[in-house]
Amino acid sequence: MKSPIVVITALESELNSRLLGPDVPIVYSGVGKINAAIATFRAIQQYQPQFVINFGTVGRINPVSSTRNRTIFKKSERTSLG
Repeated sequence: MKSPIVVITALESELNSRLLGPDVPIVYSGVGKINAAIATFRAIQQYQPQFVINFGTVGRINPVSSTRNRTIFKKSERTSLG
């Protein structure tokens, strides 16, 4: 099944699926970068999307930030070497 957009998130509690249309697949990866990578790979194979939205990646890095804050990243760098 093809879909132009796929959303990847670790846990169901991170994203209210009712906010997305019924045609937008949500893939729950579980916690961790390895789980996220595997889930993303499988979602790309299954849905062949043009865009993958990774929701909730940075979690609560800043403890004073609100859970309603949104951050858009224009660049990503690998910082974990292990």
